[in-house]
Amino acid sequence: MAGSVGGVHDDEGYYRRKPVEERNVNIKKLKQKIKTKKAIIGVIGLGYVGLPLAITFAKKGFKVIGIDINEHRLRQIGEGISYISDVTSGELRLALRDKRFVVTNDFKSIRGVDAAIICVPTPLMRKRKSPT
Repeated sequence: MAGSVGGVHDDEGYYRRKPVEERNVNIKKLKQKIKTKKAIIGVIGLGYVGLPLAITFAKKGFKVIGIDINEHRLRQIGEGISYISDVTSGELRLALRDKRFVVTNDFKSIRGVDAAIICVPTPLMRKRKSPT
């Protein structure tokens, strides 16, 4: 069973809530991890919202796993080249060098995070495609 703060998914994939006492203990552990900067942050989507957010967490001392499906984006990030004006290439290279920021296209890596933040585009209407 994979665990989370409020519940678990059983072997059949159903979500089951944990007892209140156990949830409170897990929340306390998460708060402590955040206070001590030991929490691992996952950012899904490394566009104009996700990349600056990920770098901000990395600059504050957290380990950040960035996940994106755009191979070109991941290659640029891996080379330390920022394509977002709010993030300098120097900031990006520093976070990568210090291993506070890693990127992947493997969504299974989300299993290892303490908090996941989703920063993906949302289509505005049925006929309009979301920006990429």
